[in-house]
Amino acid sequence: MRPVTLSTWNTPVLAIRSATAPRLPPAHRAIVAAPILGTLGIAYDTQTLSDPNTRAVTVLSQSGRAHIVVNDRYLRGISERVFRFSLAHELAHLFLDRDRSAQLAVVSGPWAPRVIEQRANAFAAALLMPEPLLRRHALALEGQLWRPRVAQQLAALLRVSLSSLADRVYNLLLVTREEADNIICGSQR
Repeated sequence: MRPVTLSTWNTPVLAIRSATAPRLPPAHRAIVAAPILGTLGIAYDTQTLSDPNTRAVTVLSQSGRAHIVVNDRYLRGISERVFRFSLAHELAHLFLDRDRSAQLAVVSGPWAPRVIEQRANAFAAALLMPEPLLRRHALALEGQLWRPRVAQQLAALLRVSLSSLADRVYNLLLVTREEADNIICGSQR
């Protein structure tokens, strides 16, 4: 197989770079999505992509094997929380959008169709914050989810960002829109 270079993006991508071990910072090796990706035979790593608005790209080999590349220049960074969410988000594209990708690549960026990105975000949130786990942790914290301190503790326990947590608890009707906004804004005070 020849290596895929993202600089040749305008040409058809027919091969995928072989990766026996992902090139990731040590803090990212214990992510929840990693065992799922490994079981499914999906390789992942970080690379520098030219567009900092692009979170990640999933490339498919001619044989259909997937490789997720997380942009190490992503404008929101690649903290463990962002990295985990990015992998889960790309996994959603593989499960839900593979038939739409005749170009053999799925890219997550601001110019991708909004409805497809929202669905991938919802999938990633549900994978990383399953409702029973979210409710159990929320009860254990004995506080209202909209309180910034409680939300920060819960986000730390689940290893997700406050914005992802706020959206997830709002979508589960555990908080109002105003309370979800308070999770994000209140933590910045």
